[in-house]
Amino acid sequence: MKHLLLLASFVILLTYKVSAQSKPIHIRLEDIAKHVGDSVSLCANISEREINHSTNTAIFYLGAKSPNDLLAVIIQDSNGRHLWFGYIENTIIHVEGRIERINGKLEMLVTEQNKIGLCSEIH
Repeated sequence: MKHLLLLASFVILLTYKVSAQSKPIHIRLEDIAKHVGDSVSLCANISEREINHSTNTAIFYLGAKSPNDLLAVIIQDSNGRHLWFGYIENTIIHVEGRIERINGKLEMLVTEQNKIGLCSEIH
């Protein structure tokens, strides 16, 4: 009986730890370089955007215009939903995703609609 209780406690603890790790950390854009490899969420201004309609891909540059941006958010939409529709320069957005360093630049890939949205203020 003790072994069963111990095993159940271990499973509950492991489940809690895994679910806690999967929740993104909310950060400020200025701290983005400290979070390479982490899943994060943040609110920031779109400084510049590029849209490639033939590949259904958009890039939002946050923090400054390219090549001086702090983060490039790549929005890839394979279902033709145009996830970037309505987001223009100087719009404050909320994004969630994993930060990767590609060719020396910080990037986040967004492929799901619930990972991007409008934000009322930068916090």
